Amino acid sequence: MPVGLDIKIRLRIFRAYFVGRRALLSAFSAGLLVPILATYMFVVKPVDAPPLVDTGAIVASVYEAQAAEITKSETGIYHVKRIIKEGSDKPAFVTRVAGEGIPAVTERVDEIETWQHNDTALALIESNGTAYGFEAFLSLEHDGELQLHHYGGDAHIVDQTRKAYDAAHDLATLYTEYKSLERPGVPVLPKGAQLQEVTSEKAFFVYRPVEGLEIEAVIDLKTKLVVEEIIYVLDENGDRFEMTTVLYADRSVIPAEEFEKIFDPSQYEYAQVS
Repeated sequence: MPVGLDIKIRLRIFRAYFVGRRALLSAFSAGLLVPILATYMFVVKPVDAPPLVDTGAIVASVYEAQAAEITKSETGIYHVKRIIKEGSDKPAFVTRVAGEGIPAVTERVDEIETWQHNDTALALIESNGTAYGFEAFLSLEHDGELQLHHYGGDAHIVDQTRKAYDAAHDLATLYTEYKSLERPGVPVLPKGAQLQEVTSEKAFFVYRPVEGLEIEAVIDLKTKLVVEEIIYVLDENGDRFEMTTVLYADRSVIPAEEFEKIFDPSQYEYAQVS
């Protein structure tokens, strides 16, 4: 995930599933990953690009563009829209680990829009799988002190059949800082991500923040920015289960003159929480 984004994957009910698997995963990494990466350091054979690609130039251009995006974000009010969905393999993973008795549930989708300017931030969250269908979090300075305000609309009881799915990976853990006084980070590719594939329009990077977890980042070669991330859980054989997808649907920089309009404390019936 982007630098500064706290990836907190809940695998409590699956801990036993991975006990004793460390040796297998290590062997997999040592036996297969190293030669694969060694190959990609020199040549990537893309699907619909020329046979030889200067991977070093691609990687350098991606990091240069993302550094420029961070600088750009500081020139005004930085806005990002994220659409987070449960992955296509999540039902199969939950059934495989937790048993056949787990009922099917509606695919969860969380849409989050954030605006940030210095320490001031606004997050609007819509979800079909949380206690609120809509929430707003506003970090705004009052009398020289930054304070957090919250509004929750469309309150309802969460379907209890979702417990196993959220225990595998609760989508809300991907944006916990948006519900706090922390400033949302600019979505960028973390250092150390490995280039895996290049097409005429996209580059695909992979990184592994923790054991048993793999994230594929999709880069638009026009903008050199992250447009999508796919989170996978690995089993003892190294097979990947697509658990979550994050689509960056929009990015923009709004003039700072729009500050009072965007960060309007009267827009919702906020309650101060900190």
